[in-house]
Amino acid sequence: MILFALQDEIKTLIERQQGLMRRLRNEEAIWQQQETTAMLSPAELDRQLAALSSDTVKVQALESTIAVIGTMKAGKSTTINALVGTEVLPHRLTAMTTLPTLIRHKPGQREPLLRLPKVEVFKALLNEVIAKLPAVDDHVSDLSKIADALKTVKAGADDIRQEYVGKDAIHQALFLINDTFRLAGHDSFGVNLDNYLQHFTDISSLPTVEVEFRCLAGKPESVHNGSLALLDTPGPNEAGQSKVLKRILAEQIEKNASMVLLVMNYTQLDTEQDAEIRKHIKGIKEVFRERSFVVVNRFDEKKHNDLDADQTKKKASDLLNESVDDEFITPSEVFPVSSHYAFIVERVRQQIEQGVAISDFIKSELNKDFIKAAFGELDEDEVEELTYKQINSKSDRLLKRSGYEAFTKNMLEKAYTKAGESSLQAALARLKDNAGKIDRFSASVRGGLAQEMDELSGSIDRTKALVESIQSVYGKLDEVKGVGISEYRANASSALKEHVGIVKEKIGKEFSAERTKQLEKLQNALEHKSSEKKGQRERDWLGRENKDFQLIENELKNLRAEITKHSQAGDGVLDFGENRQDALNFSSNASAVVNSLLSSMVDSLQQQLNDLEDRTQQKIQVELFGQLERLCSDYEREMKTKGFEFNVSLAESFCLDVLADSTFDLDPSSAIEGYSETVVETKRKRVLRDGWVHKTLKVLSFGFRDDYEDKVVAKTREVKRYRVVLDDYVREAEQLADAFYKDIEGKLSKQFEDKLVPAVDDVFSDVMLDVMGIEEALNNSKKLKAESVSIIASIKEMMEQVKSDNLTHLKRIGVALRGIESLAR
Repeated sequence: MILFALQDEIKTLIERQQGLMRRLRNEEAIWQQQETTAMLSPAELDRQLAALSSDTVKVQALESTIAVIGTMKAGKSTTINALVGTEVLPHRLTAMTTLPTLIRHKPGQREPLLRLPKVEVFKALLNEVIAKLPAVDDHVSDLSKIADALKTVKAGADDIRQEYVGKDAIHQALFLINDTFRLAGHDSFGVNLDNYLQHFTDISSLPTVEVEFRCLAGKPESVHNGSLALLDTPGPNEAGQSKVLKRILAEQIEKNASMVLLVMNYTQLDTEQDAEIRKHIKGIKEVFRERSFVVVNRFDEKKHNDLDADQTKKKASDLLNESVDDEFITPSEVFPVSSHYAFIVERVRQQIEQGVAISDFIKSELNKDFIKAAFGELDEDEVEELTYKQINSKSDRLLKRSGYEAFTKNMLEKAYTKAGESSLQAALARLKDNAGKIDRFSASVRGGLAQEMDELSGSIDRTKALVESIQSVYGKLDEVKGVGISEYRANASSALKEHVGIVKEKIGKEFSAERTKQLEKLQNALEHKSSEKKGQRERDWLGRENKDFQLIENELKNLRAEITKHSQAGDGVLDFGENRQDALNFSSNASAVVNSLLSSMVDSLQQQLNDLEDRTQQKIQVELFGQLERLCSDYEREMKTKGFEFNVSLAESFCLDVLADSTFDLDPSSAIEGYSETVVETKRKRVLRDGWVHKTLKVLSFGFRDDYEDKVVAKTREVKRYRVVLDDYVREAEQLADAFYKDIEGKLSKQFEDKLVPAVDDVFSDVMLDVMGIEEALNNSKKLKAESVSIIASIKEMMEQVKSDNLTHLKRIGVALRGIESLAR
């Protein structure tokens, strides 16, 4: 199988690169004159040797590790417990994690198992802390802040061992370990904690919990086998973190994590605590670009009018990107969740699977939170009447509300299925980067030692001149950026006028058509009512006052008034009377027309942006990178004639992306104006007859006279009318279009600052670092020339062998990279 062949090859390459690094590290003559560390140094070699050792462990296990980072009360433990489906990490009000802890998915391991690889270190630290307890008790007046930790350590002094099985035992062990470290870091104990922390620089030394993640149970490991682990880390605001612990934490994340899961607190977004974690992320952003996810936990605490899910996604991504000055996280990589809801649902499902009786389920204190969250406040009788059918239904809804299904599917399951590939890719990336540094370093030292002193001085001057030339080329970046934005601004102004004119013409036709339609409708109603009046007059042959005739006459009067109002309003106003729904229907149709026209404007602008992208990229490629590549190629060619053979090119390629994804949405209701008008209405009304005349006539008619009579009465009332104004539409469309162009200009400018400039900076800084490393190595060679001939000959021979072996490794790394690419296809 390709994966396992690549696994064996990468392990071999790691072992051989470590061998080369040790040979360089142990050659003291190379380093005794070195003053700077631009390319390689003993300290850098030691750091990379340790990182490669960690890579060996991950490659052997094909393990992908997700570092979980968050502030103390963001809910890291609850988030991990919800992902695992078991309460493997305990909860407490004070900070829990003082030492990184690994939680590894192990299919079939239902009962969690904790291993302490460095149990002897824990025992030694625990014994030292216990030995100092009497002195602390005597001399520290206020022990309230460490009272719980003291109690835990005293109770667990004899219970430190290599393995713990079951969540209760694991909780006690983690309490003991973390409280011991917390006390050791307390000033009153006087323990040199850093001496102990040095033993936990490698991932294999960390406390490790092995358990089957419930959300991954029964799922295929992947097309390519691999394992997955979560790295629980102390939050930046957790107390007791020494400089050594912070360094170890940073190294653990950089060396061992394949991905980062950032846990933010919904109730603390944009607060001081939230700023701490965002500051922490800034230091590792380059390591995890495109390999990070964010959960905004405690979303169940959302109140009315608080940020909704989409707003939360945007808010969190904006805050992070502003903090790191980069497009680090997109809203699609942010998941508002309730880890608490997800965890209590999983606990309920496990009880149902285990066949727990419904009566026992209801009585259990563990399920009180679920019942309240799922059903609301219930009295005792209602709780006792619950059935598992109801509980199952509510648990499904609560899980959906938790947001965990989308989160685990988009983050955890994807990470699991690609765990094997990710571990190999990360190791190969480090191998390739190290090989490039070794190549340039060995070529510089070897070539420098082969030259005479005058030639060597000339090579150093040539390298310094290259540095100055590169800086000169980089200075043209502002010019390229300015030309691009100015070109866009000039095109946008004329395009804005053109598109607004089209919108005005098109929407004007919509208004004219609707006005014609309204007038025809009113005219038809007038003709119908006039015909009705004529018929009424013919029926009234006795010439008596006719109530119906009066009503018709009043309606005709109102219709003529409406026609006059519409005629005088002109094409720019449509009056819909009291019918707001008709106004809204027309406004919705008109808005759709405007939105469609504005969307066509986006398409037109998109082509402009595409053209601008091509021209800007061409300028960068030709004027910046092209010149950079020529400078480097000329330098490499010239240095090659002097015996310097560089097998890794100094220059790299770059791609610019300035495409925008803006949309339009003209609100239909915003164009509807409401106003009040006084109207006079006539209607038929039944009125009670009274008085001696009625009574006399009633007697004369033998009681047949009606006690009620019809009268036409007039009534005045205030009515709410609705109209839509053309100018309002045009003005809003113009504002939308103008805002759109300005928004694009802002985004374009931001793209230049956030993407173009940093990307070009990366290319130039990498080349500068390499060139300065060459200069450093040449200067070192110049100093070595003063050593004895035998030492120089020995170093030259060793460097020739290192360069030759490294070139072979580079070729094999290239083949392995192509193999990894084939797995993804």
